[in-house]
Amino acid sequence: YRFATWQSLLGAAFIKASDMILLQAYTLYLLSVRGDYDPRSFWILTGVAVRIGQRMGLHRDGASLGLSIFDVEMRRRLWWQIMILDGRAAQLAGTGLSVLDRLTDTKAPLNINDSDLYPNMREPPVEHTGVTEMIFTLVRCEIGNHLHRSGNKSYDGGWKQLGDPTVPLADKDKGIDELEGRIESKFLRYCDPVIPLHLLSTILAKSAVSKMRLVAHHPRQYKDKGASLPQPEKDMLLDLSLKMLEWDSMQSDKIVQRFLWHIKNHFQFDSLLYLLVELRTCTTGSLPDRAWPAINKAFENHPEMMTSSSNALYVAIRRLTLKAWEAREAAFPPQPERPQLFPLASVIQSTTETRPKRAPADPQPAANTSIPHPETETEHYSFGDQYETLEHNLDLNFEADGQPFELSQFDWVDWDSLLQDYDAPPSTGQL
Repeated sequence: YRFATWQSLLGAAFIKASDMILLQAYTLYLLSVRGDYDPRSFWILTGVAVRIGQRMGLHRDGASLGLSIFDVEMRRRLWWQIMILDGRAAQLAGTGLSVLDRLTDTKAPLNINDSDLYPNMREPPVEHTGVTEMIFTLVRCEIGNHLHRSGNKSYDGGWKQLGDPTVPLADKDKGIDELEGRIESKFLRYCDPVIPLHLLSTILAKSAVSKMRLVAHHPRQYKDKGASLPQPEKDMLLDLSLKMLEWDSMQSDKIVQRFLWHIKNHFQFDSLLYLLVELRTCTTGSLPDRAWPAINKAFENHPEMMTSSSNALYVAIRRLTLKAWEAREAAFPPQPERPQLFPLASVIQSTTETRPKRAPADPQPAANTSIPHPETETEHYSFGDQYETLEHNLDLNFEADGQPFELSQFDWVDWDSLLQDYDAPPSTGQL
């Protein structure tokens, strides 16, 4: 279906056209393939959608252009979906926000249902109080607007601001608290968790707010990499990271299975990495007892982390996981009746014993003027070199003069470089 869609788009010359339906079709196509493209390639494709939208004037609010009520709202919905896609692609590709993000004045879509819209309407629809079919998109718009404003419209937006150690922590927390309060009062307090879209939107909102807090308080921003971090701060970050994993584990709930195509593209590696690093020394107590089943569930829900031998990030995560689990096991004497909190440990051990093979040097690919699609795109990249660099810099055996690594010795910069490249699951035949 995707190949046929791509061929249809090419046949309709969508790049040259200024047609809403064609741009909607291309946007839907991007949504379906985003997990199959390398983030850097996908960012180029979302940029195509941005440029087509700009050519059509979607970056200008339709109300100021004298368009019909129906057209104004449909343009807003399409433009914001494109901007959300492009913003996420830019984040994964490490390029920062789109320059156009600072030039658009298109308002967010209204909080209304599809049934409130029809082509010949003459009066604007009245916005609903509470939840509508637009909740998922509007929660994302609320988060995007907050990051845009808090970042003072800087190139890297609010994420850079949150991770800036020169910005007072109290100011960061105040902004996050205000965002959390707005989302709660406008949307979440009306949600019913037995309704799939409501549950998905709740998971999205809570995960996004928690990610902001993790970035704001993360030890990577300190010169000593967290060595001086107070214990209450460490406990807060541990609990936060664990909650993010537990929310991710909710994807196994049957009522959100239909949304897995979206959820699997948004796994929060930062939370897993921080949790694993701390579990090297935090081996007993209620938090580790909660953490290990959540980690086990994360591997179950994202099996590529268990099986891939060519992805440096996944291999490094498995090694770190095994070291943390060894520390946990060493803290307890053998007890056959003790419940197994991490049954996948033996599976991960077997898939981690083989080092990733060094990729052979590839010839320079021939020039191709057509936009690639997942069935034909091939990324030329050597994982072997990057893995060896990571292993050398981090010492994944976690031994230094016979002593286990502490958080203060953990080099978050190397993890960040991997997260930037591999924050999306790899696809078959493509990196």
